[in-house]
Amino acid sequence: MKIGWIVHPRNLVVYVVLVAAAVLTVRFSLTPWIVGTVLATLLAVYYFVLPALALHGLPKFDNELRKLLVGGDPDKLLAFYKSHLMLRAFAPPGLMKHRLGQVHAARRVWPLAFQSYYECMRAARVKDRFPLLLGYAEAGFHAGEDEQIRSALVEVAKDPRVMSPATFMLVHVMIAGGSKPKVIRKVLDEWQDTAVSDGDRTVFALAEAEALALEGKRSRALERLSEVDRDLLPEAIRPLATLLEAKIHHVEGRPKKARRLFEEVRKDPAAGRARLELGEFLED
Repeated sequence: MKIGWIVHPRNLVVYVVLVAAAVLTVRFSLTPWIVGTVLATLLAVYYFVLPALALHGLPKFDNELRKLLVGGDPDKLLAFYKSHLMLRAFAPPGLMKHRLGQVHAARRVWPLAFQSYYECMRAARVKDRFPLLLGYAEAGFHAGEDEQIRSALVEVAKDPRVMSPATFMLVHVMIAGGSKPKVIRKVLDEWQDTAVSDGDRTVFALAEAEALALEGKRSRALERLSEVDRDLLPEAIRPLATLLEAKIHHVEGRPKKARRLFEEVRKDPAAGRARLELGEFLED
């Protein structure tokens, strides 16, 4: 039996009740079988009835959460999640941690999103594994947890539904981790054949610009960046294009341009990974 299950807050409540019942039985000389019957009833309600009621309310919660996520109002998300005490207490912890990860990801609080996804990965149902793995990889990417998520990125990058953004994150992590240019080129060559939509090709172009910059071909990297329609980039990836452009201008001695672009990254609410890397770049 796992220690985490024994000390789970839900079970700690039960331990307190059992101790209190034992004390009251001795203190007031209550009949043990009556106390036992009452306790058994309470435990049945606590462990079976209340969780069943929580699961019954989960679809409605998910529908409302989906509307808030689509509506793009992240300020309401955390309050909405916290207001559902019954679900938080009695719905399966893995399911609720998944929802909490979605909430924190929408709020762009990437370290908390990553922690939530990490905690529910081990208890994931088979049908939930892919969306959880994708959320875990994306949150870890923006939180800078590269070593933790690399194998997850390799796995999700094979799925055609998310191949391009996942492969971009994989290439970016490889570059940040010091992979050799020829290894990165191999990934890009394999990816290029599958990038068919305008969005796919745009994300691929940004990845190629990053690879060119790594190879020291900064002028070609800027040319490739100029071909990137940034409106087609995923919102959380877009600031990385701005950051790459700023870095190149900074290295090539154009500080005014670089400062303006650095400021754009700082002010961008979606700049999770980009803001993290900006701080590291300016510290060097």
